[in-house]
Amino acid sequence: MKVKATTRDKVSLVFIVLFFVSLGVSAQEHYFYGGVFDAATRIIVDSVKVTLFSENGVAQDSMVTDKNVKVGYDNATWYFWCGKHVPKGKLLFSAVGYEEREIELPAISFKSRETMRQMPNVYLRRKPKEKVLGEAVIQATKIKFYHKGDTLVFNADAFEVGEGSMLDALIRQLPGVELKKGGEIFVNGRRVEDLLLNGQKFFGEDRSLILDNLPAYTVKRVQVLEKSTELSRRMGKEAEKKIFTMDVRLKKAYSVGWLGHLLGGVGTHNRKVGQLFAIRFTPHSRLSVYGNANNISDEHKPGENEDWTPNDLSDYQVTTKKGGFDYLFTHPEERYKVYGNTQVLSQKSFAEQQETGISFVADGSLWKYKTLEDHQRDFGVTTQNTWEFHPWKHTWTWLSLNASYQDMKKQGANLQGLFSQSPFTQLGLTDSLRVLSPHATWGQSLLHRLTSEYLNKRKAFVGNASFSLQRRVWGNDMILANSSISYSQERSKDFLNRLVVYPHSQTVASNFDRLFSKMDPSSSLSAEGSATYMAWMNATLLFTADYSLRYSRTRQDFRHYLLGRVAGWGENARREIGTLPSEVEYLKHIDRQNSFELCSHAVWHNLALNLKYETSLWYVLLKFPFTREHIDFKYARGGFDGRIRKNYLFFVPEIDLRRRWDEGNSYVNFKYSHSAQQPTTTDLVEEDNTLDPLNIMKGNSALKPEHTHNLEAELQWKPREDNTTYSLNSSLSWERNSIGYASVYDRHTGVTVYTPRNVDGNCNWDIKLTHSRFLDKKQQLSLEITSYLMLNRGVDFLGASNTVPLRSVVHTLWTTSDIELGYNHKNFSLTLLGGGGFNQATSKRADFTAVRVGEFHYGFTLKSPRLWNFQLSTDLKMYSRRGYENPAANTNELIWNARLHHELSKRWSVELEGFDILRRLSNTTQTINSQGHVETFKNVIPAYFMLKCRLQLTKRG
Repeated sequence: MKVKATTRDKVSLVFIVLFFVSLGVSAQEHYFYGGVFDAATRIIVDSVKVTLFSENGVAQDSMVTDKNVKVGYDNATWYFWCGKHVPKGKLLFSAVGYEEREIELPAISFKSRETMRQMPNVYLRRKPKEKVLGEAVIQATKIKFYHKGDTLVFNADAFEVGEGSMLDALIRQLPGVELKKGGEIFVNGRRVEDLLLNGQKFFGEDRSLILDNLPAYTVKRVQVLEKSTELSRRMGKEAEKKIFTMDVRLKKAYSVGWLGHLLGGVGTHNRKVGQLFAIRFTPHSRLSVYGNANNISDEHKPGENEDWTPNDLSDYQVTTKKGGFDYLFTHPEERYKVYGNTQVLSQKSFAEQQETGISFVADGSLWKYKTLEDHQRDFGVTTQNTWEFHPWKHTWTWLSLNASYQDMKKQGANLQGLFSQSPFTQLGLTDSLRVLSPHATWGQSLLHRLTSEYLNKRKAFVGNASFSLQRRVWGNDMILANSSISYSQERSKDFLNRLVVYPHSQTVASNFDRLFSKMDPSSSLSAEGSATYMAWMNATLLFTADYSLRYSRTRQDFRHYLLGRVAGWGENARREIGTLPSEVEYLKHIDRQNSFELCSHAVWHNLALNLKYETSLWYVLLKFPFTREHIDFKYARGGFDGRIRKNYLFFVPEIDLRRRWDEGNSYVNFKYSHSAQQPTTTDLVEEDNTLDPLNIMKGNSALKPEHTHNLEAELQWKPREDNTTYSLNSSLSWERNSIGYASVYDRHTGVTVYTPRNVDGNCNWDIKLTHSRFLDKKQQLSLEITSYLMLNRGVDFLGASNTVPLRSVVHTLWTTSDIELGYNHKNFSLTLLGGGGFNQATSKRADFTAVRVGEFHYGFTLKSPRLWNFQLSTDLKMYSRRGYENPAANTNELIWNARLHHELSKRWSVELEGFDILRRLSNTTQTINSQGHVETFKNVIPAYFMLKCRLQLTKRG
């Protein structure tokens, strides 16, 4: 796609630039700044009063530092606004527990476009300790949360969590905060991008380690803020958009020393758990190790997971063994920082599933019933390591080395039937599919029956290295240079035995396949380099020019063999899956239509020009990125052996606008973005892929790139008069030239043929409203309401035998609403909750079967007061489903879980936990899109009781 700027576009861009320049010129300001540190530990000294005096000793200005508010770079915390020229003067630094220090301030003259100047660091010495005779203790009501500037601060001690609870239990208690499966955290509907421990990242992106292992009692406060990036801190201004961050701050007593625990448990149904976690802190380092082994397969914790539902259960019954370590070492003056982590994981998984589906085809719906049994084994090692250096003033470099290895084996079997009408209208029809030979109960509605067993083996390695350099020039400007290289390799072997039976067809015979495929190997090599210049036009306007060049080479050699044609390996042969005939024999029966070789070379040139304007009230970002992509693709498959060359040019602008008020606690944000994606190169080759004879994939050389437009709106309002938060998040996306698959189904053969083609009209709109508040002055009674609505318009093409696929439009609606009323006082907490959801799919097509599914739940969670060092945590909830195609899914399930915790001493504790005590749990999920509706019934771990014992390890100082 070619993009050509018109004269009107050029004139508009010039006016936009002039507008921002005029805004920035009117706000031209300067300041000088520096850092204050402990002379012995080199740690930031907090709450330092800094007074500016003239040369003759007259006080001019003063401020008090906050260690959580950084200015400039190198952890600077004090600053003074000034004009372009500053005369000589003096600075006086004073802090509680430290000796005062006075330094000379030299005369300062700012250069052109220079808006800030760093002063040398100041080091304060502690005063000699004084003897304290005594102190009065005043007990007051603990404030649960408050705002400090634009930072939301939760006082951890004001929230009651169960004995032995970890950080995840505390976070779930915080008003307006949601903790989702996988460690995703939302605050007032907005996703938390970074989760930090004492201001530093922990174990990379794996949040479960800190959430599940850090004791809640060690936390002093939880801060939610928009944190400046490292680049912004080094430039001394907000060069990049701030990161929405949750920072967990530990109590001083636990910020230095060892902290950890040992946990062991045994339960009914052979359930076991073992856990080790230890972390050591010093002012400039952190080292942690962990180990975990269990076969529980679930994250639910009685009395804590208010938003847990049966749908959150794992798809597999999993036995997990994993361990690893994480490290962080920093120089006292941040001249270097070394950090990283390594993890080893071993898992064994087992799944039993039943799946009921409706496929929307041109001449009426089809019903699919499928059962699956799957065993999987995984072993993996990952390591991430980064070295950051600050060798010279205004210069920063870092080197990263990362690698991962995975070994996977998967084996299973499935049984599937395709019906012309719902299989649940005839008693015993689905069960009769297990009969090996044609059976009278199969009925005329069964179109075909498929049985298969499979074995997949895969080994993969990924390694990458990157080097980056940042250099501050001309006062406040910055030059960035980045380079990286990565390599990956994968080898796989796949075995499949498959039998398709057409019980009522006179023209289509049954078909048996014994297949073997291997990828030997697949490799990818990529390298990238980029250069960026960031220039401050004035105090509020930043101009950025960025160029990057990326190269990628991919090679694949895939071979597919028809073992069923080898003598003695047909349908009646008894051969264990995973075994092979001699290489000489199976090489003769290669399936050339489904074997291929490819070698792809791709080069991307990216040029981006950005403008950012930011004040305390406004944030505006304009991005103008241009991407040119060249692909040289050599491919051999079936009757095609040639080369495809493609050139793409994309212009994908982005606009981000934010307005704040009430000291930044309330804001409204609008964002527009445009993304483009070229077709998968193999889809451009018009050769049939018949690996699955019931689902044939074709190619389309006329495919165009697809374009997606996104419009997002976000509102957060926090009235000053009370502790109330209102938030709204909404997004609208629409697509042009979306790449979909036109499907044509043949009722005589049961074969569906898919052809990729471009289609317009896909769009999606959603809105989420969140309201949270305390209902009393003591902040003991809280209310949270969350509502969500999603409307989707899915467009595709559907056809039947010997007909042209026609445009099919399906409208999907999904709405949910949840309410929680909580009471929390001292050691007692009670939460009443309820909610529900409704999902429907409709279409104007005459042959369309509408789908309407609903779910609702209600119940409570409870943490009882401590009595004789015992505490009970429990939850009792009713989950109901309605409208499912399979009648067995329309159930009412009363789920009760409980945990009784007992403190034996300060270090030892035991607990008895019961999961699904009433034995009513099942796990059913459903999805709806433009091609069909699928209901999946998954196996769940059986109800169990487990006795756990925990040893808390703490060594302070």
